[in-house]
Amino acid sequence: MTFSKRSESVDWVDKFRNASTRWGDAWQGTDARKRNKWHDRSVFALRHILASGGDSVAQVVNMKDSENCGTALLASTFALKFDARAAEAALQALALARTPLSFSAELVLREWRKGTLTFAWEDEA
Repeated sequence: MTFSKRSESVDWVDKFRNASTRWGDAWQGTDARKRNKWHDRSVFALRHILASGGDSVAQVVNMKDSENCGTALLASTFALKFDARAAEAALQALALARTPLSFSAELVLREWRKGTLTFAWEDEA
């Protein structure tokens, strides 16, 4: 069975949405291994999305306003390279929302503004 690039991209977007939602939900508990597992799966999906480009990237960027704080944080961080102004606004809203990931949103903004933020889904040079 063959799949078009479009169907493969949509599949990775769905995998990202699922993993990032579970990562965000895992912050309600104390199981760090579970959080790490879902974060790693989110990053893996983002690597495939970045490689495929196009519509799949736009779909992730649009998730920056997700109701799930995990999805919103990862999508907003991802979106910094594509729509920095909107991504910064979404991160600022997350930082002010006082969720378990608010401090992470503050750190992402701080490092982005200093120019020292690294992205786990990008290959190291």
